[in-house]
Amino acid sequence: MKQQLNKVNTFSRRKKRTTSLLFFLFSATLRAQAAKIEADSELFRLTQARELELSYSKAVTDLEIEKAKRLADIETQEFKEHVNAIGPKTIQAIATSGPDNQVKLLQALGIKSTLITDGRSPINLFNTATDLVGTSALMNKTN
Repeated sequence: MKQQLNKVNTFSRRKKRTTSLLFFLFSATLRAQAAKIEADSELFRLTQARELELSYSKAVTDLEIEKAKRLADIETQEFKEHVNAIGPKTIQAIATSGPDNQVKLLQALGIKSTLITDGRSPINLFNTATDLVGTSALMNKTN
């Protein structure tokens, strides 16, 4: 009878251990599945955020490009209007006249600074700023 009772107790302990082990394995499997679901959802969230960020950056870049094109078109149109207002013959006459008239032409065209050379003469870069401003501007300040 004691032997049978020991066998029953041993079987009962084994059954409890097996049940505990199965429960542990089942809960570990569930925890692993839950962690996988969490990781997948986080990856999906991050992917969506990056896609939205990328589309926003593309939209901003497209707007900046469109703005630059429009500004270039406006500037081109303004230059054409200046040239048309002055007239090609006047521009030709000023271009063949002296430096004072060339300065007036460039100012009328809205050009703020320029350096014109025939390509054969060396340029003295130390005096370039003074030459671009013009000696007449310096003389006006002294008077």
